[in-house]
Amino acid sequence: MDAIFFTPQNIHLAQEHYQLKINNSEKNFKQVFHKELIRKLFYHLITLRLRPLPNELINLQNLKNILLVRNDGIGDWILSTPIVDYIKEINPKINIDVISSYRNYELVKGNPLIKNVYPIHHKPTLLELFKIGLKIRKANTYDLIILLKHTETTKNLIFTRIASRKNTPIIAFGHSLPLRHSTYQLAFSNATNINSSATHWSEVMMDLVRANIKPEPYSYISPTVNFSKSKFDNISNIIQTNNLEYCADKEILNFDFETFPLSNPMKYAIFNISSFNPNKHLNEICIIELINTILEQLPNMMLFISGSENDSERIEQLVSKINKSNCKGIYLDLMDYVAFLAGASCIISPDSGPVHIASVFNKPVIAFYKSYEKLVHWHPLSARYVAILKDNISEITKEELIKAFQLLKIQ
Repeated sequence: MDAIFFTPQNIHLAQEHYQLKINNSEKNFKQVFHKELIRKLFYHLITLRLRPLPNELINLQNLKNILLVRNDGIGDWILSTPIVDYIKEINPKINIDVISSYRNYELVKGNPLIKNVYPIHHKPTLLELFKIGLKIRKANTYDLIILLKHTETTKNLIFTRIASRKNTPIIAFGHSLPLRHSTYQLAFSNATNINSSATHWSEVMMDLVRANIKPEPYSYISPTVNFSKSKFDNISNIIQTNNLEYCADKEILNFDFETFPLSNPMKYAIFNISSFNPNKHLNEICIIELINTILEQLPNMMLFISGSENDSERIEQLVSKINKSNCKGIYLDLMDYVAFLAGASCIISPDSGPVHIASVFNKPVIAFYKSYEKLVHWHPLSARYVAILKDNISEITKEELIKAFQLLKIQ
């Protein structure tokens, strides 16, 4: 498959293509009734309910404490932040706590609108759910729980049953199968079906919340990432040592940063080689070709190669093989990386958390996607981006990356 290129100007074509693909799909979701009935019986036993909880619109003005469940990826949390801002706009006095993952914990903790954060594994065991559920039940009484993680529904049921009162309203994603949906309504009072087929996930999650609260004025709220000036101070040595120009919008950062007295500083770009999902990893041959292409396209910039915490050795080997003075590795914890990315001039990456961090800071992005589904649901929200769609991203060629840079430059 040759690469297909999408930008803010034509992303609607990807959405239309994906929607048509869904409409024409021969996939037929059949209900296996005996399995669904067993599931429903299990839910009856866990909830001790014979009938679903009433699905009523929730008045946020009457609530004091809310719990959000978002124990998954970095991008998942970033795209959920408009919900936090929206809730706070309606009721500034409300307390919002979050069940995070260890992966996105620092991002959640850094949000000044969040009161308490409880980190757990992104795929927790039942024992871990039981422990954290008891801890939360002892610490707080919640007026509302919002399950933004739409997978592992049975685990969500067990957790909320332990952590909350019996009749606490719970907003959760419903299910397209009628029998499964009625089962979910036993567990979650506000199990809601949202048409998410060809819509960005940031909009899907906001629609879920808005569908279950009393109507309020709504304007688009952008995702946010908060980091303190201390994090900028942490990376100042990297900036000065490498004679870098820190290109960040002070209004987006919400604090003033000092510019250093540098002589002819270089702008810098970041090439993130990693993704939490192994299916999005690039092989070494592809990475080296892409790095050399980036250096050709950005000859007056410093290029930093970043990856996951397990990629440091791999990055060192890549830098050694490239062997160019304007190509280096970068090894930072999450919030220092956020601060460093906020000052970059461009980021190139597979579909992963750094793409969404870059979008928050309105950075030009070139991102790689393996499927229309991932592209439509998770494309960058930057004003300037090029999304390269190819079923094997390790086969992205030099010529295709050059074309992406050309498309980026004319935006």
